[in-house]
Amino acid sequence: MPHDDSPGPADEPESESLEKKQQVDPTNRGDMLDIVKAVVALANTRGGRIVIGDESHPVPKEHLPYFDGARVHDKVATYVEPPVADITCSVEVGGDIVVLKIGESTDKPHVFKSDGSYPNPTDLKRQLKAFYRGTILVRHASKTEIMCRADFDRFLAERQARLFDNVKIVFEAPPEATVTVGPPSATTLQVTSILDTQPFDSLEQELRAGVKAWKTSSQLLNEQQVYKAYAMRHAVTDGEIVELLLRSSLDRWLPPFHWASKLTLERLQQILQSVVDSARHPADRGALKVAALLPPDAMAGVFAAASASEKTFVRSHASAFQELSQLQKDRGTKIQRLTKKLFATGKVEFKIGDTPKSMTDAEITDEDATRLADAFSSSTPSSQDKAVLKRMDLTLYGPVLPGED
Repeated sequence: MPHDDSPGPADEPESESLEKKQQVDPTNRGDMLDIVKAVVALANTRGGRIVIGDESHPVPKEHLPYFDGARVHDKVATYVEPPVADITCSVEVGGDIVVLKIGESTDKPHVFKSDGSYPNPTDLKRQLKAFYRGTILVRHASKTEIMCRADFDRFLAERQARLFDNVKIVFEAPPEATVTVGPPSATTLQVTSILDTQPFDSLEQELRAGVKAWKTSSQLLNEQQVYKAYAMRHAVTDGEIVELLLRSSLDRWLPPFHWASKLTLERLQQILQSVVDSARHPADRGALKVAALLPPDAMAGVFAAASASEKTFVRSHASAFQELSQLQKDRGTKIQRLTKKLFATGKVEFKIGDTPKSMTDAEITDEDATRLADAFSSSTPSSQDKAVLKRMDLTLYGPVLPGED
């Protein structure tokens, strides 16, 4: 029998469709999260294989049961939405090597719905993260990287192509053919959602879709959506939408005070408490910033939880804002101190279009904030410009937060 000297899976170089792992301990959380990363990146690109082990580092026999396609699928589904469907597993080269095969997804992009946290092996009191919630990973050559604009364009083009292929089937069907229209599924897209660059008829429709995504997958609004809503903030009255906008603003370090001012003190306390308990930066800092202007007795639980947090950064933020919260001063004085703490002193300076503006805090108007937010909704503001709108938000809406000092 002739000798087969063709390269095996462990001999091939890494590429866009091949990821190699010399050693993986499936009982180690960090190692398995690394596999999850690779699976998702391959599914989001062209599919491919993950080769685990080689002839010099064979996969231990006791580890083989863990590398089951169903088990890996369940692990990935814990962290990703929508689920990755096509994952199979095989053992090759006499049982020394495990090959995971991942098909190219037809439902991309797959997004991480939660952080991939695991214990730091050198300091078990701390956590490391293999990936972060909201991240989309792809393969670029032989590397797993965060999605870029070119990948987004590719996702959109592929989805449009699938839609057009299906539409073409209908239009080219013979006269005697029967077309059956089934009920919409979780992945159904309306034709107008693909062909129209403005798939929503109104801001309210877009925000209600955002509420649905938040309830089903904890997905928050993006920065441009928040700015668009802020520019039309006086038309937003639905309680669930207001809560989503507040949570999104805290999570993305955007202006929170207007949305906080539209809630009852009891509901606002519950939201701030949950944000602090989640220990997510910078959302915790934003929540404590709002809490500092509310009645101290109502916010005692929020600051107590933050001060007792396992996360050092949360305790630090609690210390920074609790002193302000406990001041026996009126809210106006607290706002002045918070403004001095957060922003540069002096006048507020910004540009809308080519028109420069300069004013004191007392001269800030609601219209100024609206025009600035409207400009941000269609462009990428600088950090300095973002700070101006946050200062306006604090000045205009800090005084009308619920509760009385």
